[in-house]
Formats: sequence, structure tokens, C-alpha cells
Amino acid sequence: MGIHAGRCLYASTHSAGIFSWQITEVQEEAGSSLRSVLSTYPNPAKGQTVISYHVPVRALVDLTIYDIQGRLVKKLASGVKELGTYTVGWKGMDENGHTVASAIYFYRLSVYNTKIVQKLILLR
Repeated sequence: MGIHAGRCLYASTHSAGIFSWQITEVQEEAGSSLRSVLSTYPNPAKGQTVISYHVPVRALVDLTIYDIQGRLVKKLASGVKELGTYTVGWKGMDENGHTVASAIYFYRLSVYNTKIVQKLILLR
């Protein structure tokens, strides 16, 4: 269920009656549909993977990888991005350029106040 263009929105008050509005346009909040456009391939990955994400409007973006204990492993993207779809490669290395171990990692995309976390399995 949701609000869709072309439908009516009704509201009532205790004394003033019932009001209706014709909906002509619906705007989603930035980040509300990010989950469907954040992905990694391959996953599980053998040493290297590509993370794709979509930015619905010009926004401050942060894409980072964390280990299972929540420690920062690698910052992949940070800064203002224009509307569009982006891809970032990760070769299984940490911030210092060291190869990380086979493990479960989490990648987090932050756009505005929306944060999405997904699991990534890295195999060596």
C-alpha cells in the first residue's frame, strides 16, 4: 500500500467535514529505494568483487567495508555524488594495502540519513 499519483487522499475533521485532494505527483525520500540498487558481484567473491549502487539525487555518499567485529577495513567511496549509478571495485585489501583474510564482511552505503548494510563473503 502507498500513495500513488492519480488517486485521492481523504481527511476528515470533527466539525468541518471531509476533504479530498487529487494526488498529481509523488516524490520518494532520498534513499527510500536504495536497497534494491545496492549489490555486489560476485558474492561470494574469490579475491575481488564489484559493488554497484545508485544515488537518486545529488548527495553526500559514504561506501565502506567492515569486518564482522565492526572494524573499518576499507573506505571505497566518500564525498558528494551526482545522481547516477556507480560501481566500485574491491580487491580484498585494507586501508594499508594489505590483503585481508577469507571471511564475512559487511559493506555499508550511507546516503543522507539512510544507511544500508549488506553481507559480502570473501574467499581466498
